[in-house]
Amino acid sequence: MYIRIFASEAGRGQFGQSTDCQILNMVLRQLRLKQKGGTKGPVWNIEFCDPLTFGTVSLKLADIHIYNETPVRMATPWASYNVAVVNAEWWEDEHWAWARDELDLLVLKAGGEVEKLFADFPASKRLVFPWKCEMTEDFGSWAKKESRFLYLVGGSLSKLRAAADVVAGWQAGWPPLEIWCPEKAATQLMQLVQGDASVYFQTEYKSAAEKVARQRACKWHVVASAAEGFGLTMAEAAACGVPVV
Repeated sequence: MYIRIFASEAGRGQFGQSTDCQILNMVLRQLRLKQKGGTKGPVWNIEFCDPLTFGTVSLKLADIHIYNETPVRMATPWASYNVAVVNAEWWEDEHWAWARDELDLLVLKAGGEVEKLFADFPASKRLVFPWKCEMTEDFGSWAKKESRFLYLVGGSLSKLRAAADVVAGWQAGWPPLEIWCPEKAATQLMQLVQGDASVYFQTEYKSAAEKVARQRACKWHVVASAAEGFGLTMAEAAACGVPVV
């Protein structure tokens, strides 16, 4: 079995796609162990591919293509079965109408309103697959946590859109709001800060361990997004045992 997974920066970036790829890799390896023959059965080769570089090197046919967040139309003929793991923020109807006919399966990280967005996909081509995060549950003492809101916007355009409303409405006297985002996004959001409101921006690259440390240190998390049906920051907040906005 040859499986090719498409993800931005081949899943090695500093944002959520890296975690998504770890989850996909783990699920596939566990699935193989459950198959007849287990570890003695046929080998499953899993390759990670950046969608922007696909086709620039020699190609070979795959049994399955898994597209994380956005499908690659030029790649679909190179696999027997094509699966897309949806991030609803990228799925504009006029852009992805072709996918209804050319994809074999749509994996949704959340049901409810998100699933309604894809009602025109046959039920046989939709699968709601509850997602998770890799963070170990460790609630600690909530009373000892720092009285601060943490908002991990990262590279998400939908979180950035929501952050504009959050920042513009943040009032003086409220607990500090700490936002992690690229410098360009911070420059945009700074202009929306009202008066003496305590809003701070973290734009330097931090390691995964440093990020987790801040998540565990803050009493509240903001996970607002304009379009995402599921965000890893929500699951990570749950693993920290903190309330979310």
